[in-house]
Amino acid sequence: MNRLMEEQKLGLTGAIDGNTAAQMGKILGLSAIVTGAISNFGVRTTGSEYIIVQSKRQEATCTVDVRVVDAETGQILLADSGKGVSKVSSGGMLGLGTKGGYSESIEGDSLRAAVSMLIENITSQINKKPWSTRIAQVANGKIYLSAGSESGLEVGQKLKVFSQGAEIKDPDSGVVLGREEEELGVVQVASHAGEKLSLATVVKGRSPSKGDICRLTD
Repeated sequence: MNRLMEEQKLGLTGAIDGNTAAQMGKILGLSAIVTGAISNFGVRTTGSEYIIVQSKRQEATCTVDVRVVDAETGQILLADSGKGVSKVSSGGMLGLGTKGGYSESIEGDSLRAAVSMLIENITSQINKKPWSTRIAQVANGKIYLSAGSESGLEVGQKLKVFSQGAEIKDPDSGVVLGREEEELGVVQVASHAGEKLSLATVVKGRSPSKGDICRLTD
């Protein structure tokens, strides 16, 4: 766990692969995880000063690179960049007007502008991902799902169960495209055991194992 947490910190710099990000997403109970890094940042100051007129302009630019990783498969759902710009000006005449000191706020403003450009794309990609949950535990004939009342999962709802096998990677880029899957059968939600846990029973096929994936039936 400590090793994964250290790798998660590296994820903020972009020095982490989709597989490790997926492991962290599973530990935290997430369906997707976003990693990102500031790839470019700079502040430029320009201005002019004459006998009676002075002016000063500051401009900060920031570029943020992000990846949205599927916590089930390690597949990269989105790789995108956003650029934000923030500007501030000051000036005066005959010694009157605003002082042109360094404005620290433009750094944060440019970062927020860059992230704002990415939010819509990130949200869109995550919403395209079909809802799923995992088998949290199978013990004493009981099947526990890692989704409860707060997920909107209803008692009586049926879910298809899949076991996952080897990763399927792009032969050129090495990017994880998905995993081999085998459909095991169908389970039905019997009751909620809290906000994040439910009990299910097998209605078709064979009993699942811990970690298997459950998706809504068509």
